[in-house]
Formats: sequence, structure tokens, C-alpha cells
Amino acid sequence: MSDLIGKSFGQYEITATLGKGGMATVYRATQTSMHRDVAIKIMSPELSGSEEFISRFEREAQFFAALQHPHILPVIDFGESGENIFIVMRLVEGGSLDERLRKGPLSLAQTVRMVGQIGSALTFAHNKGVVHRDLKPNNVLLDEYDNCYLTDFGLAKMAQGTTRLTRTDAIMGTPTYMAPEQWTGQDVDARTDIYALGVMTYEMITGRLPFEGDTSYVLMYKHMNEAPIAPSQHRENLPYAVEDVLLRALAKEPGDRFQSAEAMANALRDAVEGRIAASRIGIVPDPHATAETAIRDTALIDHSAEATEVRQGGMMPDTETIIGTTPLPKPLDGKTLIEPLVTNVAAGTAPTGAVSEPRIQTKKPFTFPVLAAILVVIAVVIVGAVAAFAVLTNQGGGDTDINTNVTGLDLNALPGRIAYNRSTTESQDIYAMNANSGGLRFIATGGKPSWSPDGQFLAFDSAFTGNPELFLTSADGSEVRNLTNSPNSQEYFASFSPDGTKIVYHSNVNDTEGTGNFDIFVMNVDGSNPVALTDNVATDQWPAWSPDGSQIAFTSQRDGNFEIYVMDADGENVRRITENPAADLWVSWSPDGSQIAFQSNRDGNLEIYVMNADGTDVRRLTENDADDQWPDWSPNGTIVFASNRDGNQEIYLIQPDGTGLTRVTNTSTDERFPVWTKHDVE
Repeated sequence: MSDLIGKSFGQYEITATLGKGGMATVYRATQTSMHRDVAIKIMSPELSGSEEFISRFEREAQFFAALQHPHILPVIDFGESGENIFIVMRLVEGGSLDERLRKGPLSLAQTVRMVGQIGSALTFAHNKGVVHRDLKPNNVLLDEYDNCYLTDFGLAKMAQGTTRLTRTDAIMGTPTYMAPEQWTGQDVDARTDIYALGVMTYEMITGRLPFEGDTSYVLMYKHMNEAPIAPSQHRENLPYAVEDVLLRALAKEPGDRFQSAEAMANALRDAVEGRIAASRIGIVPDPHATAETAIRDTALIDHSAEATEVRQGGMMPDTETIIGTTPLPKPLDGKTLIEPLVTNVAAGTAPTGAVSEPRIQTKKPFTFPVLAAILVVIAVVIVGAVAAFAVLTNQGGGDTDINTNVTGLDLNALPGRIAYNRSTTESQDIYAMNANSGGLRFIATGGKPSWSPDGQFLAFDSAFTGNPELFLTSADGSEVRNLTNSPNSQEYFASFSPDGTKIVYHSNVNDTEGTGNFDIFVMNVDGSNPVALTDNVATDQWPAWSPDGSQIAFTSQRDGNFEIYVMDADGENVRRITENPAADLWVSWSPDGSQIAFQSNRDGNLEIYVMNADGTDVRRLTENDADDQWPDWSPNGTIVFASNRDGNQEIYLIQPDGTGLTRVTNTSTDERFPVWTKHDVE
């Protein structure tokens, strides 16, 4: 928008560019009526062209302009001029806190002073019911005396939900400073700003960030699941009481943080001035998590050329504001899948009023009793592992309903990877593993996964944004993006075409009368050009592409109960291939396309069945009082499915002739919707 220089917005004549961000460009302007210079923020075209944003802007700008506090940058004016929306503010010429921090950390005294001003402004706003949502050093401006002024109050809220800028409204913030609750799209409150203030204070004191990474996914992962790098690793002789203040502000749970920004600022002042000792309140950092281990963890997660270049060059991650970016995944129960390289140390503790002990324990030489104890532990672990493996593979007995010769499957020889949904009362997460249960990796938060033909991507459905939509992620979960954006409909059950160019799924987008009807749709792999393949008053669901790409099998109620149908890939030539009073559901083609596996309750409970692709020669594979569900074929013809025959739902393998039944998971959670890569991929 440099072409705006020299132009006038009413009484404001633009003279120079001051800075540019993701949502706006800031200019110096002269207010001709007052003969003074001001700062004028011109909103980006994406925002200015959005009816949602304009509506929010007009409704809320007056309220935020009324936030009168010594350390909140005052809003002088706001309005529209042609296609541009603008906010006029006091001109502060000392730069931003972000620019100041690029020169290095601040003294503790400077930090206390600035955090006190910021904390006071935040508490004032919070008491007015205003949450900043995008607090970061770039939104703190400084005058010539290093006084702080918070800016962009309300801009985050105004921009949230702007569909021209983003495809969802689930996330609002800047990755480096976002609290865990922001990543999952939960409601935010004052404590969300306190977390961001904690990140800023950590940066002011140490010159580093508590969590560093090359991508938004890495940052999300660390903010949600990892303890921050101990501040004392970055700044020698840092009082432990100061470290405690930082760690409490960075607590994962909002209830564990300071409950007001002013309380945090006061605690920091008392810690720096020696009025409080280390209390060990808050969260305990990993004392050996250093910048080197942060880079190591990033390398383990992200192997892209871009990430490698960033790591080698020492570049910091992008800190632009992100609005509505697809919420990214999290591991179950907050557990990391990356084992730490250093595990033989622990953080020390110190009672209130006492001198803290060193936080890094030095290694002690092994004595014979210690070595003997270690050998005993190793022996117990080995015995336990053998027993666990026996349970896992049913070699110790257990299931005998189908076949006791479970050794007929060589799990290590089975190709490809199995992705599945791990379900708890708190989350729906996608994991992937080898057939032998090895190589377990968290991928994304979502429902039923589907592999791309080359095994490099997964499509899945998720209610991240409040309404079930389809998403696409790389096989390592490092990137996630929307495929659909239909706020008034629901999309489920993606299936890739064999050539990887299209995705078939079911949606109720045509159900304008709210009858619950779904139809089958196909779209390009980037989410463009969705086309309905079926248009029926009954429900058509769960489509699956044949291996040669010529046909799509699906389940429909169009003839009364759920039956399995097959149609040509263009939606023509629909024909029913099952006819049974029970429900036949969930189809999967064999690798050569000659057979279809499905689930049915035609014999009482849900069991796995196999039939020829034309519906002939139906035969039951499983026979158990529990439910066996969601079959999927491997590249070599083995079938994976889930069953609750041992209590909760676990993943099992079986051969198409009913032999070789083997359980491959053994968890306390429900493992559902297993799907195998369609080719032998790493």
C-alpha cells in the first residue's frame, strides 16, 4: 500500500510508511486540523473487503477507543475512506518492544518497570471485559523514555472470523506467544493474555523464547506439551524466585497461572528485589532443555529443507499474527512421543525462605550396589516386555473364537503403515504405526483418517471449527490445512482416488430441510470444485474408491435399511450389491479390486465379512459376542479392523480366510477407524 503516501483520508495526509503487519500497514500522517503528526493504521484489503470485519469494526471500535489508560495507546479516530478502513492513534516514535528485544535482553530493573506498565494496562482492560488475544512485543510501543503503550486492543477480536482472510475462526494469535487454549480453539480470558505476557517477560529477561521452532506446528506442540527451557539456562545467576514467576505465568492450565497481570507484575518485582524466595510454585522446567535440545527436537519433528536452512542459519520462527489457521494437533494426554536424550537428572526444590539447591544434579559414579540394582531392574523390564508381547500378540492364550494359530502372521514383514483414531472422552487423535506396533507417532487431532496413494498425506474429518470439516495433513503431521469450509454443513469420511488427484466423501450440504440426509461428493485434492455424485432423499455414506479408480462403493439407506452400493466414478450406473434385513456398512476394497470387506450385524452383533466385488459369495471372517468393526485391506491382503472383544476397542489383524487373528494394540483408550497405506511405503 505504498501508493497511499501523499493521499488524504479526510483530515489525515499520509506522509511515510512506519511498518507493516499481517493485518494492517501503519503510516505516519499529518492531522491537518490539529497541525500534528499521528499514526494511521490502514487495514489490509482482505479485512477491508470483508463484511464480517466491517460489521465488527463499526460495532466495537468505539468501545476500544474508550479504553483510556496511561499505558494503552489512545485511539484518536477511526473510519472508512473509499475501500479503506483506518484507525488513527497517537504517534509514538520510540519503536516497538520487539525492535528493542532484537538488540538483546533487558536488565531485570528495566523488565520490572516495563512489565509493571504492561501489567497495569492489561489488568485495566481485563476489568473492562477486554482480552487482547494477540499480546506480543510488536504490539507494545515505546516512547523516548521507554514507557510502554499497548496497542491493537480489539483488532484481534474484530478480525476473528473474517472469511476472506481465513477459512475458519478457530484460532487467533501469534504462534510464538499463543497459550495452549488458543491452539485448540477454546474460549480465552485474561489468563490467556497473562500467558503471552509470561512469554514476553521470559524473552525480556533471557533474550530467548521459552519455546522455539521452525513451524507453527512445532511451536504448538511445545506450547501444549513441553516444559519451557529453564530460564537459568539462558541467564546465569538468575534468581530462582524470578524463574518461578516466569514458570507460573507459563503454566499449561489457566488456573495454575497468575489470575491477574498486575499480580504477575507485582510478583516479578518482589522476586527481583529479593522480597520473596523460590517457592517452586508453578511448573517445573526441564533443567537440561537448552537451545541445543530445542533445535534437536525441532529436527526430529521437521525434516524439510526449509526447516534445515532455518536451523543452520539460526533464524527465529515467523511471528506474524495468524487468524483462523487450522488448529493443529496435540498428542494424547499431553505426552510427547519424542524421548528426551537426557533422562538421568531432575529439578531440585527449595522450600520457601530457603536457599535453593542446584537444579542440575551431577552424575555419580556407579557403585556395585547401584549396578546390581540396575541389572535387576533391566531383568524385570525384559521379563515384563516378554509378557506384554505375549499378551499383545495373544501368544499367551486369550482369544480362541476364530483361530489360535496367531503366529501365522509375521508382523515385521507386513508392509506399510496403519493410521487410526484414538478416542477418549477428552480428545479424538490420529496416530500411525507399523503393523508390529512399532514406530508409533501422533499425527493430528481428528476423526477417521485416509491415506493418500503414496502414503505421504492423510485426509481426515474433524470438528476443530465447531462443524465437521475435512482436513489434509502431511504424514508426519507437520502441516495441516482445510479441504472444506462449509459452516452450514458437515463433511466426513474422505477417500483418495488411486491417482491421488481427487477425494470422495459424504456431506449434508444439500440437506436444506434439515432431515439429516447425506450424499456422496467428489472434489479435487486441494478441496476445490466439489461435485455431488448422488442426490437422494435417503442417506448415502462412507464412500471408498476401487483400486483402479473406476468405481466407488458406498452405503445407502435408499432401499430401507443400510445396504452396499457401487457406482461408476462419475456417479452413473448405481447398483446395489447386498440385500439383507440387517445393516451392511463400511466398505473396503481388496488390493486387486476383486473383493470387498465390510461390517454387518446380520448375525446379531457387528462382525467382519468379505464378499466378491459383485456381492456374491458373502462369508463371515469373525465370530465374537463383541463388535468387530471398520475393516481395511493392507497392500498384501491382510485385513485390519477394530474390536471391543477385550473390553475397549483395540486394533486386530486377520487374513481374508479368517486365520491369523492377532491383536496389535493394547491400551486403555479406544482405537478406531484403522486404515492401511495402499502401497508399501516407509
